[in-house]
Amino acid sequence: MNIYLIRHGLTTPGEEGRYQGFLDESLSDKGRAQLAEAPQKPSHVYVSPAKRARETASILFPGAEQICVPGLWEMNFGIFEGRTWKEMENDARYREWVDGMCLGTCPGGESHASFSARVCRAFQFVLDTEKKWQKKNETSGLSVPSAGEGRFEEDIFIVSHGGTQMAILERWGRPARDYYSWQRPCGCGWKLSLKEPEKKPAGNDEQKASEPDIKFSDDCGKNPDNCDKNTDDCGESTDNCVKKRNECGRNTYNSGCMELLVLEEVTLIR
Repeated sequence: MNIYLIRHGLTTPGEEGRYQGFLDESLSDKGRAQLAEAPQKPSHVYVSPAKRARETASILFPGAEQICVPGLWEMNFGIFEGRTWKEMENDARYREWVDGMCLGTCPGGESHASFSARVCRAFQFVLDTEKKWQKKNETSGLSVPSAGEGRFEEDIFIVSHGGTQMAILERWGRPARDYYSWQRPCGCGWKLSLKEPEKKPAGNDEQKASEPDIKFSDDCGKNPDNCDKNTDDCGESTDNCVKKRNECGRNTYNSGCMELLVLEEVTLIR
């Protein structure tokens, strides 16, 4: 299974070097003009609910159903959003955050750990959803049409944010790199190959556990704070989920053995 992680196109705040995070800005004229339709024709694409991500997906993959996953939204930079580093260079709160390697909690926003935990759980939800659909189609003999063919497509397409990509690949990307080295320009991303964890025989308790009921909505404006309702939640707080995610026992991809092998860089801008 191949996975495409694509960063949204340019916005005006992005062009000006402003922290965007939860700001819901549309693509700029330059951002729209830069994007080129992708050669792949998936039937559906997973997207962050942000306008910039949904608009990008519409240009890259016209006609594809968009499945909004709130947990894929960019990091919440709190009071830093809408401002540039230059505007905040004398702001003590910003200096403290930067001096702490940007790992601490942004005032009114998220920490690196809580953001990464949220994104990784959302990514696991995407993988489990695809796996569940594949199983249903194999069992029923039905298929999801792709590019005019009557078959289930194995590739997964995700259009989200730079931080979202970096959080996923910091956790599972191979060869392993640090967080910031995974950054790609707007309209670009990565093509990855999923190396699944080895499957172990399920115990009695696991066999009895029911699969989560997965439902989608066309409402892409759903509050990202409710992302736990659209993910396979461990039942723990976001900050604790990093430590607990391998203990859930419900998510196929919770194992640390999962890897995302880099196949190539993807560029979808002119």
